[in-house]
Amino acid sequence: MLATNEDIANLARHDLSGDAGKRAHKPQIELLAATAGGAPNVVGLTVSGSEPQGVKELDDNFIAMHLALAQQLVYGRGEHKVTGIVLQLRRSEDLASARARLTTLVKENHLQLDVRDFGELTRFYGQW
Repeated sequence: MLATNEDIANLARHDLSGDAGKRAHKPQIELLAATAGGAPNVVGLTVSGSEPQGVKELDDNFIAMHLALAQQLVYGRGEHKVTGIVLQLRRSEDLASARARLTTLVKENHLQLDVRDFGELTRFYGQW
C-alpha cells in the first residue's frame, strides 16, 4: 500500500503529539530498498514535506533525499557512486540549450555520460 499526502500528514501529527513530539520535531520514516548488489538495506529519514508531483505514478514512486543518504541506501558499505544527475530547469523552453551545453561539457571532459531529457526517461509523459 502506498502512502498518500493524508498518510504523511497523519504521520506528522502523530510524531508531533505526545512523547514522540518531545523526541522529534519532524516525522521520521525508515526506507527499505535493495542495494546495487540486491541485498536489503534500510535508512532512516526525517520527512521535511510532501509535494504532489502532478502525476500519480511519480507521487507513488518518488522520494528526494541528500546524495550521501541515497548512496548509503543503494551501496551500503561498498564504494559510493553516482549513476545519474538530475537537473530541474526553471523553464521548459530552456531544455534545448541546456541539453546542448551539457552535451558539450560531457564531450570536452571525456565523460562517459549520456544526456537524456525527462521525456526520454519517462515514456508515459509524452503519451498524455
